[in-house]
Amino acid sequence: MRCLIHSENPSLMERFARLLRERGWHLSHGPAPDGGADNRGPFDLVLLEAEADIAAACARFRDTIVMIVGALSPDIRQEALALGAAEFVLPSIPLDLFEAKLNALLRLRPEKFRSVHRLNDMEIDIPHRRVRQNGRDIDLSRMEFQLLATLAENRGETVLRSVLLERLWEGESGGDDNALETLISRLRRKLSSGGTGRIVTVRGVGYRLDTDSIGKA
Repeated sequence: MRCLIHSENPSLMERFARLLRERGWHLSHGPAPDGGADNRGPFDLVLLEAEADIAAACARFRDTIVMIVGALSPDIRQEALALGAAEFVLPSIPLDLFEAKLNALLRLRPEKFRSVHRLNDMEIDIPHRRVRQNGRDIDLSRMEFQLLATLAENRGETVLRSVLLERLWEGESGGDDNALETLISRLRRKLSSGGTGRIVTVRGVGYRLDTDSIGKA
């Protein structure tokens, strides 16, 4: 799952960002909702500070959950809802309540935007970072889970190596082709005894989650 955080005040969003990272979300940061290098979508969630241009954000992210963080008057809240905003929260909201609101909004999305992926014998629960295969829990590291979630969100399609490197390492050192191949190998081993859900290498391009195949890659 991908979240764009728009705020001129990073400390305002830090507690939400920390929670989302723990849940396996990929975060991007952008100073303006109308474009920018770090604003490339698609996104599943946009966290928008109340002082931002709400109309521009809602117009740009029509198929995305837009949550506004901050205090707004009833009139502005009503206008924001009409523009497409989904929810309003105060910066001090308890994190468990914030997560409950977010999960409720995710459940209401169309099927193509679902947050729980059921792929034959495997279930990938994005909000709770849980993977079950053939009725048993699969213990994955944070990076392994993010990799599987990204492939599941694009199941049947090849995900470019460059996209995986960007999403998994977010520009940090250590993210290269060798590290990605090692991560893929670890994930394959953990899923190999489950049956369905094969990670296919598309040589020179990237990887694909093939849910119609059985066995190891």
